[in-house]
Amino acid sequence: MMSQIANFIRGDNSLGLLPDGFEVERIFHAGESQQAGSVITYASAFDQHGLHGINDGYFIQSGAGARSINAGPACDVTGSPPFPDCTPRLQGSDRLVRTDLLVPVYQLVTETDIEVLFGTFGRQEDTATFRYYEVAGGAHLSTHKDIELIPGGLLGPDPILLEDLCQNEINSTADGPVFVSYVFNALWERMYEQVTRGETPPAGVLMDVQGSVVQRDELGNGIGGVRLPSIAAPRNIYTSGNQADPTLPPFLQSIGNLACRLAGSVTALDDATLDTLYPNHGAYRSQVSQATNALKSQGLLLPSDAIKIKNRAQKKRLH
Repeated sequence: MMSQIANFIRGDNSLGLLPDGFEVERIFHAGESQQAGSVITYASAFDQHGLHGINDGYFIQSGAGARSINAGPACDVTGSPPFPDCTPRLQGSDRLVRTDLLVPVYQLVTETDIEVLFGTFGRQEDTATFRYYEVAGGAHLSTHKDIELIPGGLLGPDPILLEDLCQNEINSTADGPVFVSYVFNALWERMYEQVTRGETPPAGVLMDVQGSVVQRDELGNGIGGVRLPSIAAPRNIYTSGNQADPTLPPFLQSIGNLACRLAGSVTALDDATLDTLYPNHGAYRSQVSQATNALKSQGLLLPSDAIKIKNRAQKKRLH
């Protein structure tokens, strides 16, 4: 089905799927979280080495491990009767994405993915077309903050927001403070450059991990990985996962148990630590600027997002 949709989009638009005059130059197949596993399955089992020219690249976001093609019962479920059409359970390296395709395949995971969800299972070495990145301090939760889960007036005068469910201040891909979205933006640009101009993408980057436990510096932030300025010049401690506020009504706790688990936790550094790290606001801005320029030089930050980071640092007070 995905191949047919892509072919229709590339075709003459006889089905009216696109606005008149809209011509498709490239098609990239992406998936996040569970659907990242579907992208692994599609790229590994159906791409045919890119020879069919259906997709120009694949982006696996916050996911690892191919998903079974069929949704039927697994063949090795304990106590289940023998099913003639059961689905063999994928094991080990069979669940990894192929790295020999003719089109780019990028895979990015966050610190939360490593410590809360699936460890470093998806790690594979760079090839001509494959890259794997781990983002220090990043969280799996990709939604924006300030989403009204319950409008004001139903349970109280004020609306209940997504972040109201969690015990600790949340960290999200979209709204930071560790903006993994900036790394996604840059890698989309790198993939397009690789496809259109044959440019080499940035090398894969790994965190310092023992088992599935991220190693941390003296402040408590993860070591290694793609380091956004919020990590390289920190004002907070970023840890994996979060938890629902125990004072919430049970039906809200059930939502929070999932959403908060996928978010990160943010703990502000105390004033004394901030004063040690940054004697004045100028020192803080300088460190943010250096970290921003370094990440941009790696090809993992767009100039437009670099401006946002520097402007935000200019406006923020140390405490």
